[in-house]
Amino acid sequence: MKDPLFASNPMVTGKPGVRFYAGIPLKDFAGFNIGTLCIIDTVPRKLNDFQKKFLHTLAQSAIDYIVLKKSRKTLKEISNEFKNYFNLIPDLLCIASPEGFFKEVNTAFVKELGYSEKELLKQPFLDFVHPEDKEKTIQVWKAPMKRKRFETGIYAGHLLLSCYTNRDKMIFATARNVTERKRKRSSKRKISKRFSMQNVLNSCSDSRLS
Repeated sequence: MKDPLFASNPMVTGKPGVRFYAGIPLKDFAGFNIGTLCIIDTVPRKLNDFQKKFLHTLAQSAIDYIVLKKSRKTLKEISNEFKNYFNLIPDLLCIASPEGFFKEVNTAFVKELGYSEKELLKQPFLDFVHPEDKEKTIQVWKAPMKRKRFETGIYAGHLLLSCYTNRDKMIFATARNVTERKRKRSSKRKISKRFSMQNVLNSCSDSRLS
């Protein structure tokens, strides 16, 4: 090798006895050098213009591959973090298609509905809605709104859902079980009605006494 930078290199003075080297630094999109694409040979050579251009093309392909692989790794890590958060949060969360099929359900949702994740993902949401609430749920579910909030009865209880849709019409929903709240409301109405009836009876009794 005539280049003084490589003349004393062990790969030149010893095996494999390099006599030709051509390399291009690999720069990422931020301009940082992350490596070098090089070709070596044991006999002296000289690259023509086409070979130099081809070497540049190979270098760019290598950069694209490295960046793509790194991006996939980052996306996978983000996806895993989201999945962990999705399942650890105590709120009921789900993602559904416009047709009403579950795409994702978190652990809290699975536990609340009392079905396995596989059972939920292969059936439409409406299959879990109580028959008395099915018609109302269909009307609200199909309504062309970006945001909707409604209550619906399911076989595991009564849910209050807040739903949001994106441009692809995917549905993102949070929910909570309001069965106990509805039971308390119903009890209060019954008590109120009982007292009202008692007041009427007392009034009638007072009238007869007078």
